[in-house]
Amino acid sequence: LQLVGLVSLDNRPFNGGAHIVEELDEANPRDSIGHITACCYSPALGKHIALALVKGGKARHGTRAFVSDPLRNRFGPIEIVSNHFYDPDGSRMHG
Repeated sequence: LQLVGLVSLDNRPFNGGAHIVEELDEANPRDSIGHITACCYSPALGKHIALALVKGGKARHGTRAFVSDPLRNRFGPIEIVSNHFYDPDGSRMHG
């Protein structure tokens, strides 16, 4: 499992502990490829973001998957991205 970032594509908040799946079938949950470890709304980015541990995570950057949380009735599309959300190239830090 590798640490990655997630961006909500339906602009709904995430729940910690929710599973990440490649295909969404609410009635018949699929195999999990990972889970959300931390989540919040980012005012700087204007969207809901999360950190997650995902199988082969770095190779999945730029791909889409789904969040699956049947206990809290939260299902939806996500994008797997780098876990460096703000200033990923360090340009703001280095002026």
